[in-house]
Amino acid sequence: WFDNVNWLSSDSCCSYAGVTCDSWITANVVELDLTFNSLDGTLPTQFGDLTSLTSGGLAQYYGLLDGNPSLQGTLPSQIGRLTNFKKFMNMEGSAFSGKIPTQLGNLVQLTEQLAIQFEAEGDEGRPIPSQLGQLSMNTGIVYLAFNKLTGSVPSEIGQLTNAKNHIYFQNNGLSGIIPTQLGNLMKLSTSRQLNLGYNSLTFTIPTELGKLPTASLNLVHNKLCSGVPTELAAFDSEYIFNGNNLEEECPEFPTPLPSLSPTSTLVPTFAPTRCGPGSFEDYDSDGTGRGCTPCPPGKFSGEKSAPMCTVCGAGKVAVQWGSTSCDLCASGRYNDDTDGTEEALHNDEKRCWQCQSGISNQMRTACEDCGSGTQPGNSTCNPCEAGKYADDSSLKCIDCQAGKISSSGAAVCEQCPSPSTTRADGAAS
Repeated sequence: WFDNVNWLSSDSCCSYAGVTCDSWITANVVELDLTFNSLDGTLPTQFGDLTSLTSGGLAQYYGLLDGNPSLQGTLPSQIGRLTNFKKFMNMEGSAFSGKIPTQLGNLVQLTEQLAIQFEAEGDEGRPIPSQLGQLSMNTGIVYLAFNKLTGSVPSEIGQLTNAKNHIYFQNNGLSGIIPTQLGNLMKLSTSRQLNLGYNSLTFTIPTELGKLPTASLNLVHNKLCSGVPTELAAFDSEYIFNGNNLEEECPEFPTPLPSLSPTSTLVPTFAPTRCGPGSFEDYDSDGTGRGCTPCPPGKFSGEKSAPMCTVCGAGKVAVQWGSTSCDLCASGRYNDDTDGTEEALHNDEKRCWQCQSGISNQMRTACEDCGSGTQPGNSTCNPCEAGKYADDSSLKCIDCQAGKISSSGAAVCEQCPSPSTTRADGAAS
């Protein structure tokens, strides 16, 4: 790496390049700036031991670990122990893999800049943790663009009510409806600071977004429908809503539910036919009815007036909003999420993994090895043709060598009876 002055010495860590301590006596690391330093490898779990760390440097758009493209691997969950961190949590320009740690929500004092760059697509999806809504973000930036994020935008992001600058989620794989709570981000400045463009967000544009500054929003190139609400008439349609399906009517969902008294502490009792299958009865914590919300991908509701949607079980996925049931994984694929707690493991056909050997069982929850004398087919184990064989270690049928033969479904080849022989491999007789 470029600047490693004193890092490999026996001197105090306070003398290391990029390290600032509160004092040479206590030697608590309070600032770490290793930007553009050609770091290589993974971020160790011991990174979470820097519990006195408050800053990633002095620059607003750079800091901490920015600009190290060879920094790979998963972000350790121990990063959530940096509860004194306040500004410039910048890890952009890296190549992290896996999921965004939910423990980042523990950094409740973080007021300026959270920026992370992931390279590889997450095998199990990469949702935005709802815990990010716990951050302070009085002035700062949440930059998670170009990260192959999946799932929906958490409604908890609407809790960042003090945010004045960028909340960038553009150019990802986000889907689902836009949370109405994003209308609470009224302190955002201009220049399209809430950027949700180039995703796959669906359904209508919430009228609550009309409370935002007119140039603070970007929803281009999604799958939004049913026009622009009158509450957003002052917004620039060309630069904010372009590339959607606004001329098309959204699929109809059941009529919204009546609201209860804001002071009610009772769980509301709804009419049994109010919400149809594929949706659930949604209400605030104070009992105020919010209407019927379609089940997100990865969940389903097969009955009317359901209190919640259910995560698909092992072997199944639901890729559409408003699913009334889950689809079985295709033959030869499986999904072994027996816990059934994370919708991100069931919201895409890619969550049905290909069997590397054998075939998937009937429930598509695991793969089963084909026995000797067979090889995997599309949905069954097929016997080897005459002239081929497959033992217990074979993943496919293999030609018998010259001088040997086999019948259909053979586990081994037999030597031709003397004095006969075969001149080529794969002979049946």
